[in-house]
Formats: sequence, C-alpha cells, structure tokens
Amino acid sequence: MLKSDLRRSRVISYAAVLLVTAVSVLGMECGRSDNSSPAPRRTAYPRIECYDTVYARVNSFPLNLWINFNASVDGQRDDDGSQWLDVTYPRYNAVLHLTYTPVNRGTAARVLDNRRERMDMNVGEHHADVTATTSQSGVTSLIVKAPAAVVTPLQWVATDSVAFVLSGALEIKGNDRSAEETAPIVEAVYNDILMAARRLSRDDLSLIHISEPTRPY
Repeated sequence: MLKSDLRRSRVISYAAVLLVTAVSVLGMECGRSDNSSPAPRRTAYPRIECYDTVYARVNSFPLNLWINFNASVDGQRDDDGSQWLDVTYPRYNAVLHLTYTPVNRGTAARVLDNRRERMDMNVGEHHADVTATTSQSGVTSLIVKAPAAVVTPLQWVATDSVAFVLSGALEIKGNDRSAEETAPIVEAVYNDILMAARRLSRDDLSLIHISEPTRPY
C-alpha cells in the first residue's frame, strides 16, 4: 500500500469515529432520562369571541350614553343626584362601573382631581396609554388603558366642566387571569368606551332619542 493511500485510509477512519461519536451523544441527549425540566411553553388561552359593535342608548340616565347592545345594565340613583351604573359583559366576565356626579363651576375641578388621583392609584407602576377626545356637544373625555393592570385595565373620566363628571373603570373578574388572556377584552371594551365618549352629551341637550340598536357612524 502506498503512503498516500495509508494516510487517506486513516483520515477516513478518524472521520467515521467522529461521526459515530456525534450520533451517540445526540442519541443520549434526545433520550435522556434525568429529571431536568424542559423549557416552558407559552400558555394557550381559549379564544374569546368579542361582541359585535352594535350599540343601544341607555334609558333613564342623565346623559346621552351608548353601550354595547349585548351588555346588561343595572343602576342606582342617590338623593343628591349622583347615579351609579354597572354595565355587565357576561361573555367577558367583566363589569364597567360608571358613576355620574352632578357638579357646578365651583366643584367641577375638585371632583375631577379626585377622579384623576384615583385613576393614578389604579394604574400604579404599569404603563398606560391615554386617549383624549371631545364629543360634538363639547364633553371632554380621557380614557386610560393599562392592560398590565389586570383588575382595572381601563378607566374613563368625562365632563362638560359645568354640570357633571362621569367616571368609570372596567373590572375583569378572576384574579388568576393574565394580561395576555384579557387583552382582547380590554381592546373590545376600549372601543365601546371610545364610541360612547364621542357621542356623549347631557340628556337635555340631545336632539334625538333612539332606543333601537345601532352601529356607530
């Protein structure tokens, strides 16, 4: 055998040994029987089918307020004119708590400061996106969206600065629900609030009364 053939034979032998060794190591890794834990997988949550964007006007309320047609409403009125309204979303297991507070030019700023302070406390250290909008009747609204604040991820305050302050917060039931799971709910109710804010007015300024469900313009 020539020296060159001998060297070639040795190189092939070494390559074969390396290949067998690599296959053996991979086989041990794939079939390992120790107690080490695999990398955690992302949790898959049931897909929530959001309600359609169909709205109805709330009757017997001081404001021209529109809510999702699939939500149910329960309200209570106080002797001083304040009114509470719970807008319940059964499919989401969530409730939008609304409070109507009568004010005048002398008390509006104090009531607004109180509501904003409460909103800041609810957001805490979480990131929040703030949407400001004004309805055609001149009612200004601030909508605060903080999805990581799972219990109260949405808050809303609105006022005409002369007669009322409307404040609200979305409560999502269930302490073990994550921000990823509730994200579709937060986005759906945010769109409902935004639609309501853009059409909000005092009831005595409303020129129309529509009780049938309608889609937003």
